[in-house]
Amino acid sequence: MEHGRAVDEHRTPSRLRRQQWNTPHHAHELTFSTYRRRQWLSDSAAAHAFLQALDVARSKHDFDVFAYVVMPAHCHVLVCPKSPAYDMGEILKAIKSPAAKAIFGEFPQLRQLCRIERTGRKPEYRFWQPGGGYDRNIFKSKTAWQVIEYFHANPVRSGLCKRPTDWPWSSAAVYEGLSTPVPVDICRWTRELGSPHKLERF
Repeated sequence: MEHGRAVDEHRTPSRLRRQQWNTPHHAHELTFSTYRRRQWLSDSAAAHAFLQALDVARSKHDFDVFAYVVMPAHCHVLVCPKSPAYDMGEILKAIKSPAAKAIFGEFPQLRQLCRIERTGRKPEYRFWQPGGGYDRNIFKSKTAWQVIEYFHANPVRSGLCKRPTDWPWSSAAVYEGLSTPVPVDICRWTRELGSPHKLERF
């Protein structure tokens, strides 16, 4: 148990050396942090740009988005590739790169703040913290629902709102029958305690 959350799936020992497990029928709990955890996603236009990039990547790489939350300095996303053959590296790139590009386009002054000089090479504009972020394989129904609930409670724990559904940049509302900024693929995995790979979806 880590920070009140069950940890029983494949997970990375280091953010700088993230292993990827492209295992069929597994979901992936992803976390992306902004460079030096600056609160660049606190602006609604930036949060919307990230979610639009997530939605486009979903269509391009054919994965479900079970849940998400955009916080001021990081994002949590729970995705589940539909095809047995997939590449999480490509999925991550398809989400993060277009999101950064769109946010820089919306806020040109931010692009300059993210400029990193490199000796003998062109400068780099870094929106995301380097290292690939956090990627944990999820294959148990109970854990998937724990992750979803953890995501949705994040803004409340941080004092940003009183109820999960009050936060506009979260998928919490769709699980209460309300609308969200981008479509959410409601998780249909059973909540019961099940053996690994008990993925009853309908």
